[in-house]
Amino acid sequence: MIKVRGVFLAETREESMSQQATPERIFGIGLLASVIASLMAGIGTRIIMRIVALTAHMPPSFSIASSQTHSEAVQEAREQK
Repeated sequence: MIKVRGVFLAETREESMSQQATPERIFGIGLLASVIASLMAGIGTRIIMRIVALTAHMPPSFSIASSQTHSEAVQEAREQK
């Protein structure tokens, strides 16, 4: 006799138990969810930082040269202290 539970069909309790997620699958789902959440948080933070930079009237471009110039300026300021 087939028992109907929701949309799944199961003949016995043992067969329905075999459809449960294994610990490895649960771990994989958790890992994937954390990676997606981290990416979303990082992208959101980057967007917020860009908005703050634009409202502070900073140039919206990024280059290695400007980063090195900034690093050199920070280092010179530290040496002057």
